[in-house]
This record gives sequence, structure tokens and C-alpha cells, in this order.
Amino acid sequence: MERGFGWRAAFFVVGVPGVWLAWRVGRRPDVPRGGGETAAQRAAPRWADYRGLLTTRSYVLNCLAMTGMTFAVGGLAAWVPTYLVRVRGMGLAEANLAFGLLTLVSGLGGTVAGGWLGDRLLARFPAAYFLVSGVGLALSVPCAAAVILLGDLTGVLAAIFLAEVCIFLNTGPLNAIVANVSRPEVRATAFAANIFVIHALGDAISPAIVGFASDRVGLAAAFWIAPVALALAALFCFWGMRHFAADAARIGA
Repeated sequence: MERGFGWRAAFFVVGVPGVWLAWRVGRRPDVPRGGGETAAQRAAPRWADYRGLLTTRSYVLNCLAMTGMTFAVGGLAAWVPTYLVRVRGMGLAEANLAFGLLTLVSGLGGTVAGGWLGDRLLARFPAAYFLVSGVGLALSVPCAAAVILLGDLTGVLAAIFLAEVCIFLNTGPLNAIVANVSRPEVRATAFAANIFVIHALGDAISPAIVGFASDRVGLAAAFWIAPVALALAALFCFWGMRHFAADAARIGA
């Protein structure tokens, strides 16, 4: 694409599906709100309802876990191609293509698998969403470390793929937790606050931090930031398991 039409053409290609999706969604009728809610839940939210989000431990821990995850993913997304070129000796175009394909496949597979596993385990484990996410993030730690430690390029690419699959397992479950532990009247705010926090403290700053560390200790050493952030995210998930059932029951009541 870039060689034949220039790099700007790619933006037109990826924009077409977005326009089509917007047109299709825009033609669908709005679903009436409040059909499954009580009169109290349909009432206007109070400040106490918003403050309640900060005292809901599973919500706060979920936000912290997602922040650690997005911090790691943001740093990796920005620097893995450069790492493959500088440290592993790949060509820039080859590195971008390989990382892009690995991310596409792992992102789709990991997201679907995580949602399926979380739903299947929910009947046996009330905190299954935290469990699936925590295990996935914990498994991603040695995979991310292997990207730094392995000497074989094929092994490095395989480790990147496995790390991304394990990371993306949490996409569905952790977002479901936000819905399950926030009251209907402030649920939109709960999602908005979650999105703002995880990006402002996650992938918005991690590329610069990795780059700063790379200038001082080298890119390979700077990459250890990612496994550390993923390990912290896993710990927050396991911690959240202790509080999820009580928080969800309180919201349901």
C-alpha cells in the first residue's frame, strides 16, 4: 500500500469500514431505557452515587488493573517494532508487518477467548471475570520477559504473540466488571471515568517513559517496565476477587 500509493492511502482504506459501521448503526432504532430497572434506578443520580464508585473496591481495583495493563500495552505497541529493529536486527518494514499481524490475530483470539472463558466459569466462580483476567495477566509476565531474554528471533516473535493473547484475555471480563459493580444511574460515568483513568495513567504516558528509560539504560533493559506493570495488574485482579461478590450483590440489591 505505502509503496504503491503512499502512506496516506492507508487512512482511506481503514476509514471505509468505520463509515459503513457508523451508517449501519445510525439506522438502528434507539432501545428504550429503563425497561428492566426499578423506579429508584431510573431516578436522577445523586452525588453520593458518584462518590460510591470510589468506595467500591472491586471497581477501584479493576481500574488499577486496567491501568497497569494499558500502561504495558502502550509501551509495547510504541516500541516493539523499534526493539525488533535495534535489538533483534529485523528490517523496519518487516518488523512493523510482523508485529501488526501478531497483534491482529492475538487481539481477536484473546478477546474472544477471554469473554468465553469468563462466561463459562461464572456459574462456578462468582469472581470469574477477575480470575480469568488475573490468570491471563499473570501468564503474560513470563511471556513478556521471554521477549527480552530469548536469543532466537522465532522464539521472540512467539513470546510476543503469547504475551498479547494472555493480555487480551481481560478485555471482555474487566469491562463486564465495571458494569456489574456500578449502579445503573451512574454506569455511564463509571465507564467514562474508567476509560479516562486507564488511558491518562496508562498508554498516554508509557511510551515516553519507556523512551526515557531507553535513553539511559538501553531499550532491552527499558522493556522490563512491561512485565512489572503486567504483574501489578494481575495482583490487582486477584485482590479484586475478594470484593467482587459483595460489591455486585450490593448493586443488585
